[in-house]
Amino acid sequence: MTERRGGDTYFLADHEHAEEARRLQVVESCWDIYSQSRLEALGLGPGAHCLEAGIGTGSMARWMAEQVEPEGHVIGVDIDDRFFHLLADSGVELRKADIRTIEIADRSLDFIHARLLLMHLSDREEVLSTFARWLKPGGWLAVVDVDFSFDVRTEGRMGQLFAD
Repeated sequence: MTERRGGDTYFLADHEHAEEARRLQVVESCWDIYSQSRLEALGLGPGAHCLEAGIGTGSMARWMAEQVEPEGHVIGVDIDDRFFHLLADSGVELRKADIRTIEIADRSLDFIHARLLLMHLSDREEVLSTFARWLKPGGWLAVVDVDFSFDVRTEGRMGQLFAD
């Protein structure tokens, strides 16, 4: 069941269902407060039109839908739909799709949230350009991701400890 993403392999697509749900829920319990506080600070509220890119088990999509009620709208996109059932009756429009090929109207979104998604994609810059195109003027893109490209360096006494 390994999903292909235009040359990228989503290495957790074969991960056992219950284990993957638990892993995603742990990530959400650690990171939701930061994502939520950022989106609140940026003005997420009633009437906003939003995208949650890579919904996982859906905690952020559900929370966003609650914030934008009653006139707002949240689209949740993920290539893996195993956990869509957790968002039943949440008001989130769910789409099983590759974020790089899904059709979303240009200048139609007030907010886009993507957490721990770009690290799985080799064409991050293109995805970010697409996100920018989808945003309305004055819209916000909130990305939380990991950068594995930096060098770890230690100096002084700490460096000596690691060298031993």
